[in-house]
Amino acid sequence: MTAQRGPLDSSEPAADINRLIVFTASSPIPAAEVLPPPILVDGLLGTGGTISVVPTLGTHTITATVTDSGGELATAAITIIVNPPPSPGDQDGDGIPDEYELAYGLNPLVYDSDLDPDGDGVSSLEEFQNGTNPVVFDAQGVEQSFDVQIATLNDDAEEDILSGIVYTGTTRLKMADFQGSLQLVGLRFNGIPIASGAVIADAWIQFTADGADSSAASLLIEGEAGNSVNTFRPSTPISTRDRTVANVNWEPAEWVNIGDAGIDQRTPNLAPILMEIINDDGWTEGDSVGLIISGSAGTGRRVADAHNISGSSVATAAILHIDYLYPTTNTAPLVTLTAPTDGFTVATGNTVDFTATATDDQDGDE
Repeated sequence: MTAQRGPLDSSEPAADINRLIVFTASSPIPAAEVLPPPILVDGLLGTGGTISVVPTLGTHTITATVTDSGGELATAAITIIVNPPPSPGDQDGDGIPDEYELAYGLNPLVYDSDLDPDGDGVSSLEEFQNGTNPVVFDAQGVEQSFDVQIATLNDDAEEDILSGIVYTGTTRLKMADFQGSLQLVGLRFNGIPIASGAVIADAWIQFTADGADSSAASLLIEGEAGNSVNTFRPSTPISTRDRTVANVNWEPAEWVNIGDAGIDQRTPNLAPILMEIINDDGWTEGDSVGLIISGSAGTGRRVADAHNISGSSVATAAILHIDYLYPTTNTAPLVTLTAPTDGFTVATGNTVDFTATATDDQDGDE
C-alpha cells in the first residue's frame, strides 16, 4: 500500500502541528496495509487535508482526527468497500456469476456476496460455491428422499363447486376450470415417513397428462390443515376441509401429449405447505398428507390421470416426492492437553514438547 502527502513546512510554528489532520484506518487486514498510521497531513484547521491511497480489497473504516490548540478533539469516520474488478458475467464483481444471481432473484448489479437471504448462516457466495440454493434454508444433516403414490380410488377426488357433488373413483382429475365448470381436486398421500422437526428441502407432485392443453392456466395448491386427513367421500365436500395458511401458486407450462409425465406436469416446490403440516402439534410420523388444488373462473385447466384411470391401477396416478433431512445439533468440541502433565517443571534452556488432542462429534477427531 502507498500513501502520498505533502511534506510538513518545517518553518510552521510547533503549536500548529497539533492542528493537523491525522488519518487512521481499521479493517480485517493489518491497518498498515491500508494506511501507514498515523499520517499527518498538511492542512490546518479550516483548510483541510488530503491523502492519496490505493486501498486493498475489503471493507475499511477511515477516520480523520484533529486536535485544536486548546486540546479539544474531533473525529469523523467513513467506511469504504473495495470490490474486485468486474469480470465478464459478473457485473458487480462479487464473485457470483450474473446467471446464478438472476436465477435466484439476487441483484447482479449489487455487491451482495455476504448477504444471507434465507437466514441459514451461509452467505450467498458460499451458497454458490457449495452449489446450494441461496434462498432456501440449508440445514445440517443427510438429505433423504421419499415418493408416495395415490393408493386407492378414495384417495383422489374432485368436487363440482356449483353442485357440491364429490366424485370419487374418477378416471380424470380436472384442474380447475373445465368447460366452464369449476372443479376442486383433492389428493391424499398416505404413510408419510417423516417426523416433526424435519426440514423439507423440496416437495412436488408429479402428474401424468390425460389431455393436451396449451392454454394458460393458474392454479392454487393448499394443504389440508391438521393431522386427521380422511379418505374422500361423496357425502363430504372437499370444500369443507380446513386449509393450511401456506399455499403455492402454479402456472403450469403447456401439456403437449397425453401420457406425458415430466417437468411440465410437475408442481412447484410445496415445501412451505408440507412444513406447516408436519409442524402441527398433532403430527405423527406415518400420518397422511392432504393437498387441495383449486382455481377460479377463466384461470384455465389441466387434466391429469386419476388413480382409477385404468381400473384401479396406480401406474399413472399422482406421486408426491419429498426431499427432507433432520438437522443435527452442533455440540462443542473437546480439547485435551496430553503432554506435559499439569504442574510439569523444567529447567531453563530445555525444550518442552506440548501435545494436544481434540474430538468433535460433527467434524471428527484431530
